[in-house]
Amino acid sequence: MVAPDVGEKFEEFHASDVLAGNKPFEKIKRARAIEIFSTAINAVDNFNIPVIYGAVDLRKLYATDYATANPVDISFRICVKLIEDWFAEHDSSGLGLLICDNGDQKVKHAVRMPFICFAIEP
Repeated sequence: MVAPDVGEKFEEFHASDVLAGNKPFEKIKRARAIEIFSTAINAVDNFNIPVIYGAVDLRKLYATDYATANPVDISFRICVKLIEDWFAEHDSSGLGLLICDNGDQKVKHAVRMPFICFAIEP
C-alpha cells in the first residue's frame, strides 16, 4: 500500500506516529493528520459501523484474586465475547471483522491462546 502523502510502502502504522509526524509521516502536518482521522471517524459514524473495545482497569485487576492474570488475555476475551453478543443481537449472518494489534510476542501469545484452547478442548 502506498500512502499519497507519505510516498513509502508500509503495512502498519500507529496514530501517534501520524500525529507526531514521525517517519514515514514527517511530511504530514499535524492539522492534516487531525483532518485525516476526523474523516475516518466520521466514516465509522456515518456508516453506523459498530466498534467494540475491551479493556481492563489494572488497578481493579491487581486488587482482586486474579491479580496475576494477563490483562491482554482478559481484555481480548472480553472483546471477543462482546463481539459475539453483538452479532447474536444485531446480525445473524455472523460476517464481521476483528482487527487486533499485531503487538510483540507476549501480545501475540495472549491473543492466540484462547483460540488454541478452544481448538484442543474435547
